[in-house]
Amino acid sequence: MFNPITINDVEKALTSVGSIERPYGDNEGDAINSRSIFPELTEEEKWIVNNAVNTIEEYIDGYDGYPDKRAISRIQAKGIDISIGPDQNDPYKSRGKVNIGEWDINLNL
Repeated sequence: MFNPITINDVEKALTSVGSIERPYGDNEGDAINSRSIFPELTEEEKWIVNNAVNTIEEYIDGYDGYPDKRAISRIQAKGIDISIGPDQNDPYKSRGKVNIGEWDINLNL
C-alpha cells in the first residue's frame, strides 16, 4: 500500500504544533488534544492540531491494521519522541503519544 505522507510531512505538522502557546489554567502536562486544552485553542490552532494528529496517525497506520514499526522508527530517528502500545481496553487497537516541545499529542490507532 502506497502512503503519500512522508516523514517530512510529519516533521512539518509537528513543528507547527510546537509553536502553539499553552492556554492559561491548570493544564500543565495535559496533551494538546485533550478535553482540558483543545476547546481553549483558536480555530486556527485546532486545525493545526487536527492536521498533526491526522498526519501522524496516517503515516504510522500499517496495512495490517497495526502501527507500522518502520514508520515509528523513522520518526524516532528524526529525534521525535513517540511511543505506541496496545489499548488497555481493546487489544486490537493501539494508543500512544508524541512529544513536541512542551506538548504531548495523544494518538488513537
